[in-house]
Amino acid sequence: MTSAIRYHAPTLPHPADHLICEKPLGALYKPDNTLFRVWAPTASKLTLNVYYRPYGGRPQPIPMAQNEDGSWEITLAGDCLGVYYNYRAEGSDPRFNPQRELLDPYAKAVTAYDGRCMVVDDKTPITARPAFPLSEAIIYELHLRDFTIDADGGVQRRGKYLGLTETSTHLTGRRDITTGLDHLIELGVNVIQLLPIGTFHNDA
Repeated sequence: MTSAIRYHAPTLPHPADHLICEKPLGALYKPDNTLFRVWAPTASKLTLNVYYRPYGGRPQPIPMAQNEDGSWEITLAGDCLGVYYNYRAEGSDPRFNPQRELLDPYAKAVTAYDGRCMVVDDKTPITARPAFPLSEAIIYELHLRDFTIDADGGVQRRGKYLGLTETSTHLTGRRDITTGLDHLIELGVNVIQLLPIGTFHNDA
């Protein structure tokens, strides 16, 4: 048995050839101000909700201004590094829910898939780059938990972040068979790519 899917095509406020935003989107950080810009041409009202903690607390709602290209923006003065934010959108489309907070689709950092966005500095150093050229990369993709979860793998912190850092581990009863990080080094691996380590919608 199939069920009908109802789709509402919203009426766009501008001609289609004007609904192209070529400006940068997201939270565009500078030490003295941050520009928040999102493309939402079918919305009639957009509000920026500012928070100063990752969870809880009341938002500071700030109305945004609409541009002719369908984008909305607001600039906040001062250093907003580390500030949390979300959006609320209103419009004639029945899919709009002004009571629901929305993540910025252009956010560079979020607390969780249903949490809050965070203002970050793109120039923040994360780690040192590899000393070898990318053309020499030997990449091993692994799942953080599964890689060290086996009870016979000789890893003390099985299935944990720190378990991946343990060295001098061997298969139980077989000192000639390395496990964990030592095994990857033995294979010649010089790059580890972690499978998703954050929650997402099918993690029910």
